[in-house]
This record gives sequence, structure tokens and C-alpha cells, in this order.
Amino acid sequence: MRRDKEKGIILAVLIFLAGMQAFAQSVIMLIPDGMSVAGTTLARFYKGEPLALDAIACGLVSTWNSDGTIADSAPAGSAYATGWASQTGNIASIGKSYVLPGVEIPEYEAQRPVATILEAARLSGRSTGIISTSEFMHATPADFSAHDVSRSNYDNLAEQIVYNNIDVVLGGIYEPAEAPAIRQTVSLYLGIANLTDEEVEAIGKTKAGSMNYTVGPMVGSRAKIGYTTNGHTGEDVVLYCYDPFGQRMTGLVRNSDIALYMARTMNVDLAQATSELFQDANSMFAKKGAKVATDTTDPENAVLVVTKGDQVLRVPRNKSYAYLNGRAVTSDGVVVYNGTKWYVARNLLDLIE
Repeated sequence: MRRDKEKGIILAVLIFLAGMQAFAQSVIMLIPDGMSVAGTTLARFYKGEPLALDAIACGLVSTWNSDGTIADSAPAGSAYATGWASQTGNIASIGKSYVLPGVEIPEYEAQRPVATILEAARLSGRSTGIISTSEFMHATPADFSAHDVSRSNYDNLAEQIVYNNIDVVLGGIYEPAEAPAIRQTVSLYLGIANLTDEEVEAIGKTKAGSMNYTVGPMVGSRAKIGYTTNGHTGEDVVLYCYDPFGQRMTGLVRNSDIALYMARTMNVDLAQATSELFQDANSMFAKKGAKVATDTTDPENAVLVVTKGDQVLRVPRNKSYAYLNGRAVTSDGVVVYNGTKWYVARNLLDLIE
């Protein structure tokens, strides 16, 4: 059983009262990636007055993960989405290493997928969505919408997001720009109207995902401030929360408490969602007397094949459907294969008698 502890939420979550019910119908979570205390302090100086979000600041959130004090986006987002700490590189999956003091060690096996707050909300009948300025399969948005042992497996992540029955998915793209467009964009959004030819050339040659490292020093040199965005940090981040029920967290909270707070606020159960969506297919089908095999005829599209008597169930990886004796059936969630084990929704298990 998990510890009964205060639940929290990070950055900015708006919880709207729906009628007279005792729980929230909607939750909006905002993650301004890299927004530190220094960033908001600078914003106040620039604006010359308090920020609108200052009024809902209520605490701090620790950011470290299960195997290190400096988390990358994958385990950080996983904690916010699932309520479980994970290790470097993991997307909404249980890690192998839990070494830091105070980190709760899961009862689940390593590298198994665990339900996200979006998936639990969908099972409760709510609409769900993710909007990102990055690619939608980037680590942070993927943490809420897909499952993999590595954030680098973009093909798996993209396919799961497509099939995970999310109502709205919006993501950014990266397209190389010519010099006039670069100058115009940097002037419009960063206020730098005097880029040198060398700076324009450097921006044009920057690879996707690395623009901060190129543009950051350009901003810092003109603003006369230090610019240290060359890597992740382990500092706590500010917690901003609006909660009409008056139950928002205060003080210092763990990042893994964020999902638990949202789940409690919406009256959904993440553990139950994990049980509904991610059963160990090999062991559970074996208990039914079925034979299980993996068809890798197409290496990019592995298929779980379950056979019992005259029943043949074919379950494609990363999809939310399967075929029982050639007839298409819908899965309650996406199918996850971590390279060793298959995880399927409980309703697919029930198809084999």
C-alpha cells in the first residue's frame, strides 16, 4: 500500500468547480520548462511590477528522480504524470534504480508502464489533451501520453500518442529558416535587433532541440546577466496553484505527489487505471492456459500472438486495437512492449476464454 500523504501540484494548475459535486471536473496543468525563481525574478524587474501568478504561489517542488539529484525531462515529467519517481530516460515507466533517500520504492516490476493522469481521466469519461511548444513526442508531453523505457524511442512514443485516444494533441515543429526570417523572429520575440552575421549563421546551423544553447548566450551578453541554460539543474521550483476547494499544498512537496493531488482532486484512481490498462500479458494469458509468442516478421511492428484452442488473438504493439480470429476489437488502452514483456488492457485478457 502507498503511504497516505499530502498531495501537491506543480507550476500552474487550475481546478474548476463543476456544479455542486465534491470534486473537480477539469484540471489544467502548465509546465514552463526551465522556469526558475531567477527567471520570474528577472520578469518582475523587466515588467516593473508583480506578476499575475505571484498571488497563487504557495510552495516549492523538489525535482530529483529515483537515481539522481538532477532529473532530465523524462523522469521529471513521469513523476508529475504518474505519481511515481522514475529514472533517467524513462517515459511513464517504473525505473530499475531507486537509490536516493526518501524516494518511494514501487511494488511494480522495473520497466513496466504505469497509468498517467491523462489516461485515468479518460477512463473516467473526461476529455483529455496535451499542447506543447516542442514536438509532441518530446519527453515532457510524452510522459503524459505514452510509455517507453527510453525517451529516444520517438517512433514508439509517436505511435502510442496517436492511438491513445487523446482528444487534442498540438505540438511544435522545427524548420530551418533563412537569415531575414531569423533576424525578424529574434527581434520580435527576444528584442534583439542587432544580430551579427556570425550569430545569424550560428542560429541557422543549430540542430533541433539545441536552440537555447545558441541563443541563450546572445541574450545573456546583451542583458549583462549570467546565462546557465547549458544543462538541467537540481533546484526546487515554485509551486503555483489555484484550487477553489481550498486544498492546495504548501511548503516543500515531492514532484511525484503532483499526479496524486490531481487524481484526488478529480476523484480518479491511478493504481486502478494501471490495473485496467497494463496487465502483464505473458503471465496473465498463461494462467488462462494460452500460448504466447511474439511475431517480429516486421521488426518495426511487433505483434503479440495469443493462441488457445480455436482462438487466435493478435495484438499489435503501440496500438489500441487487436484482432480476435481476424475480427477487429478495441483495447481500453495502448499496448506496450518494452522489449521483454508485453502489457495489455484487461479487456483484451477477457477475450480469451
